[in-house]
Amino acid sequence: MEVKLNQNLQDKMDEALEKVLPQLLALKEDLYHHPEIGGQEFRSSKLLQDFLSQEGFQVQPNLDQLETSFKAVYDSGKPGPTVTYTAEFDALVGVGHGCGHNWICTTSLGAATALKSVLDEIGGKVMVLGTPGEENICCKVQLSDHGYFDEADLVIQAHPLGYNAASGFVRAIDALQVDFYGRSSHAGMAPEKGINALDAATNFYVKLNQVKQTYPDLNIHGVFVASGDQAGIIPDYAAIKYLIRADTYEQILPIHQVFEDLAKECASQVAPDCQWKLWRNEPVNLSLLNNQPLSQTFNCFYESLDGGAMPELEGGAGSDIGNVSWVRPTIHPWIGLNAPDFNLHTKEFANHTLTQDADLALERAAKAMAYTGAEVILNSDLLARIQAEFAAGTQGYQAPEVGYGVIDYLAGTHK
Repeated sequence: MEVKLNQNLQDKMDEALEKVLPQLLALKEDLYHHPEIGGQEFRSSKLLQDFLSQEGFQVQPNLDQLETSFKAVYDSGKPGPTVTYTAEFDALVGVGHGCGHNWICTTSLGAATALKSVLDEIGGKVMVLGTPGEENICCKVQLSDHGYFDEADLVIQAHPLGYNAASGFVRAIDALQVDFYGRSSHAGMAPEKGINALDAATNFYVKLNQVKQTYPDLNIHGVFVASGDQAGIIPDYAAIKYLIRADTYEQILPIHQVFEDLAKECASQVAPDCQWKLWRNEPVNLSLLNNQPLSQTFNCFYESLDGGAMPELEGGAGSDIGNVSWVRPTIHPWIGLNAPDFNLHTKEFANHTLTQDADLALERAAKAMAYTGAEVILNSDLLARIQAEFAAGTQGYQAPEVGYGVIDYLAGTHK
């Protein structure tokens, strides 16, 4: 790949990153020791905002009434594209930063700081969007729907993994919850007067396990989020939350009717008065529309830093970054932490974010992200190819309704 970015500019960005790298690594470790669940990351968000403010960014907190979100901008005042990095910083219940969001946000801050160091020379703008709750409230959906990415010319977020993988590898997710409503009663003295909502939910769980085998393109997993509090009481409420993943959101749609039919059947089998509700528990995460020219540029820089090859893989997890990719050209490279046997969403992976392997990967990824942003600013031909691919990929595309409550069926009434 022929690049416009020269060694002098790379050296300036490297120097800027190296100055703040000890602080970023300390921040990454601090977040590891103080994990906060999505929507409640008040401490984490403040630390990130304080760092950016200290580095000369104009920081705006509380975007669109999302209290822990923020926007940080440095504008050179000269013409040029706006390079945007997203920062995730929420943790998981029980495993802390098992998805490495402490690594993600500090990598994005490093990239933004490095790129900022050369903007007065090359022009353009750099923006960091602090996007809380990727694991639950999926706020990138709301922010992208409400225009907070509109000024971005490109969006980059790197995600840690046990091994390298090129951008892509992000599937669609739908989150459906099935609620059953019965009637409580003494389980020993008057069980016949109760309507056991847990029986209906259990039947649903078992039957769906059988049915889902006929949908090999879908990945369907659920957990009971309510099942009663005491064994001596007939549960009057039980609920199961499911995540359904597929390569595209359109592939998920047929399972909606299956959920509805099964819920109706399982409720009626318990009692005529057993009620049910099917609803969307989180906004839909769309699959990633990967931008190849942008991805190839990042891969070239990352490999030049001895980061290793970036192979294209299939399958994968889902993320609200997918929704952003249908609004602005986006990439989401996966950065290996030299831990091929470790899986995301585990305590082992959370622990691995504190290793020297993770530190080195953070430094390389931040540099490659900064180099990529600078290259797009300098290379108008590259920007044109990025924009052309995005336009072709989104031509004729109409985004589905992805908010809460899109599915809200109810047989009868409920409390």
